[in-house]
Amino acid sequence: MNNDNNLNKGGFIMTLFHILKIKIPEKLDRNGFRVPLLASFTGIKRIPLVALSHNSLSPALTIYEDSFKYKVFKETVVPYSEIYEVDILDTVGTKNIEIVFKHSFFTFSGNLFHKDNLLEVLKFFKRKNVNLSSSANRYLSRN
Repeated sequence: MNNDNNLNKGGFIMTLFHILKIKIPEKLDRNGFRVPLLASFTGIKRIPLVALSHNSLSPALTIYEDSFKYKVFKETVVPYSEIYEVDILDTVGTKNIEIVFKHSFFTFSGNLFHKDNLLEVLKFFKRKNVNLSSSANRYLSRN
């Protein structure tokens, strides 16, 4: 299911509607599934809450069967096998997923805005056998 077109039509109100709650299909088609983000960030591994760069105008996270594409400034495609760990940051107004890469000092984070969306993305990564941090696993088990 490709929801890129849905996010591009209708502007801000339609984007907010999609941010409210997503449902990732069990099987993705070749176009993948675009996860709506309020913002995306590039961080440094092992230094949480520090962003080197951010994008709140056109952030992107698209998940595919064997890889994902993200955008802070430029689009980058990464296979799931290159993910070291998926972590979370859960505070008021922030439901961030942080992807730590195996062979990079940098991380990718995306603000999913809604706890249900964070849960959906965590469940997806778990189905893909991606390593989840202890805090991500606790979040899954509590919700």
